[in-house]
Amino acid sequence: DMQCASVSLTALQGLVDLLPSLPATQITPLTATASLKVRPYFDSSSEDHRAAAVSVYGALAGFATGEHRSQYLDHAQGWLLPVLLHSSSPHPATAAACLSTLRALATVTQFPPLKAALLKYSTEQGFPALVQLVVAAKCGALVEIYPACVAAGIPRCLTVCCVRGIEVLENE
Repeated sequence: DMQCASVSLTALQGLVDLLPSLPATQITPLTATASLKVRPYFDSSSEDHRAAAVSVYGALAGFATGEHRSQYLDHAQGWLLPVLLHSSSPHPATAAACLSTLRALATVTQFPPLKAALLKYSTEQGFPALVQLVVAAKCGALVEIYPACVAAGIPRCLTVCCVRGIEVLENE
């Protein structure tokens, strides 16, 4: 519910907790809808909502097997770049949710070098190190979605950079 922040946050957190215990037959038909419904909270100004929404994308990775793997990777085009950007958030829950979701994505890509690299990464290493790590892994699944990911992410990147720039200026 977009009208009541506490209700929507509780619902998102509950969904993250509930998803792993549900059978794939009930979730896979709803993956696209869940991804779309969660997205507004991902772009929310509330860091707690963002962390919970990002965690939903990570939880949905558990259902990305077989024919549903490509569907999950298709959805990742829309959220990968913002997840990378928010991985350096000063909000610990957001940074942790982003890293967890990136690790879940690495599992879905079925590319062991990316999975191993992300397991070694910690949020203290910072955003440039994370981007370098992802690019250096040369994961075919990510290389394929890169153009669409960048195209979808440019407006969001500009928004995040502008908001962070304003916050820096306000704190000076």
